[in-house]
Amino acid sequence: MNMHNPKLHVCFPFVGDSVGGSHISATRLIKGLPKNLISPLIVLHQEGPLAEYLGAEKIPFEVAPEVDLVGSASVLGQVSTMLANAPRLIHFLRKRRVDVVHTNDARMHLTWGLAARLAGAGFIWHQRSAEQSRRLALYTCLANRVLTVSRFNKSRLAGWMGRRAQVVPNPFDEPSPPPNRDTEKNRLLAELGTSEGTKVIGYIANLADRKRPLVFVEMAALLSQQSKFKLVFPMFGDARPPFRQKVESLVQETGLIGRCVLMGMRFPIDPWIAACDAVVAPGVDEPLGRAIIEPMLIGTPVVAADHGGNPEILTHGETGLLVQADDPKAFAAATITLLENPNYATRLTLAAQASARERFSREKHVQTLLHIYREVVART
Repeated sequence: MNMHNPKLHVCFPFVGDSVGGSHISATRLIKGLPKNLISPLIVLHQEGPLAEYLGAEKIPFEVAPEVDLVGSASVLGQVSTMLANAPRLIHFLRKRRVDVVHTNDARMHLTWGLAARLAGAGFIWHQRSAEQSRRLALYTCLANRVLTVSRFNKSRLAGWMGRRAQVVPNPFDEPSPPPNRDTEKNRLLAELGTSEGTKVIGYIANLADRKRPLVFVEMAALLSQQSKFKLVFPMFGDARPPFRQKVESLVQETGLIGRCVLMGMRFPIDPWIAACDAVVAPGVDEPLGRAIIEPMLIGTPVVAADHGGNPEILTHGETGLLVQADDPKAFAAATITLLENPNYATRLTLAAQASARERFSREKHVQTLLHIYREVVART
């Protein structure tokens, strides 16, 4: 750390080709860092969806030095790329007086880790996904600290990575002011071209196998047959191939065209969550489900798979409903319970909101990371 400037300079490198929960969590941290103590530097290797998101959030960023990203090559290939990248990245880090490099996905861990250590900076490896690669675990020898987001995720990490990892839950913000639920629901129903009184069951995740979008569509088909309510099923998230085509095909097969609708990415997502009468989160192996915690804070009841890190977030029957993973019938039955028992749904959401405020606040997350940054710099 520069003794004439008490601020710590923390570099957050990202690829930039996508926006997911890990990026949103990292930007929540960055926006919450006290500017009198931390000078954040966000660098992107590619301009694309993340650059657009950062622009909307009014978070400045820079273009990263032009290097080859370290991907899924042989060990020799990965190490060779690390070494080839090192001079340019070291020059960049030293020129910008970076004290700590904080990476948030595998390509960035591997691309920046060696250069960070050789430049004399601290290196924080933030493992947000459940990684079982023993080879990747070996590379964590480069890191001063390894962080992860839940006890479930820690239990899935291979070898030394899992033994070293410290659990630090992701940060979440309660919207202020809170969205007006009636206003947002009417706006959504108008966009979908359906009538007032329609119940909205939402899906908040990118279309990927682990998120189980096809289970959601199968559940929607069952609900449409079994429920007395008129229903729509907006699906918010990045609709990339091949799952876009799979979802669209299943929507057509189940007769849900016009009712189960791909909405794409929406920022901010809070008003759209507020428009939902319930959110269904069928994903499996979720380290710490953003699609559960954000609705909890907004006051939308949640039905989630009893899998992964979800039981660390929800207590069944107290703050939400947990059901058997990959069981559309179970999801449908639980959702009907919420729709037909509004007082029960309200009790769940009030308890969920209080729980999420206490455990997942941005303030708590920021204070934890400030302590870690200081500790890493002191030992570098």
